[in-house]
Amino acid sequence: MKKFKEILIKLNNWKFVILIIVILGGSFYWFSVRPARIYSKCGEWSIKQGISTAQSIEAFYKYCVRANGINK
Repeated sequence: MKKFKEILIKLNNWKFVILIIVILGGSFYWFSVRPARIYSKCGEWSIKQGISTAQSIEAFYKYCVRANGINK
């Protein structure tokens, strides 16, 4: 019985560590990787859409960034 309790305590410690790693990894993705991908894709998309003038490219870029959830 005592061994079983020790195993449960160790498992709870590992669950806490894994939870912290998942939270940190998710935060890194959400605040770093995701915006970088959106900026990159919106840059490519706006160039394809607004070939005529630089103002239209900028307008398409702002629209794309806002539509994907990044207010700039």
